[in-house]
Amino acid sequence: LFTIDDRTYRAALEQAQAALARAKTQASLAQSEANRTDKLVHTNLVSREEWEQRRSAAVQAQADIRAAQAAVDAAQLNLDFTKVTAPIDGRASRALITSGNLVTAGDTASVLTTLV
Repeated sequence: LFTIDDRTYRAALEQAQAALARAKTQASLAQSEANRTDKLVHTNLVSREEWEQRRSAAVQAQADIRAAQAAVDAAQLNLDFTKVTAPIDGRASRALITSGNLVTAGDTASVLTTLV
């Protein structure tokens, strides 16, 4: 039926995707550091405290990935909401708004008529 200007939502989606890529990179680095300290802690070349910090950072980085993925999903959903479609097939018999109008919640946009 209608399309809402989606430029803001596309930009938000791109930002969320970039944050997800950044989180994945950070997680990869944190996991590599954790794996290195796993080997070194057994030979007492790294303190247990540092080992725990590296393991904790790797777990936190995985949580950051999940949070960033949720932000991408939310941004994609918001972008999808910029296309307003009718739940049934039909024709708009009367358009009560035109391109460029400011529409608020509760406004009647058009009357959908089912053709039999």
